[in-house]
Amino acid sequence: MRENIYRFDLVFCRKNGQRFPVIVSSVPIKNEHGQTISYAGTIADVTTIKRTEKALKENEERYRLLVENAPEALVVVDMDTQKFVA
Repeated sequence: MRENIYRFDLVFCRKNGQRFPVIVSSVPIKNEHGQTISYAGTIADVTTIKRTEKALKENEERYRLLVENAPEALVVVDMDTQKFVA
C-alpha cells in the first residue's frame, strides 16, 4: 500500500536573517494497527532551483517579446543538418 507523501513549499530564515526557499516532504509512519504514530521527512534548500526557474522565465519572456515584435521574419536553422527548424 502506497502512503501519502506530503509536500510543502516554505520559506525558512537563516541565523543571519536571510530568507530562503525549501521543500519539506514527509510521510506518515504507522503502527501495526494502521494508526499514524510519527512522520519521517526531509527538508531541501531549493534556492538554486528557484533562481534558475526565475532566470528561465525571464529569458522566455524576452524571447517571446522579441519574436512577437520582430519587424522581419525569424528562422531557426539546425547548424548540424543545415535544415530549417522553425
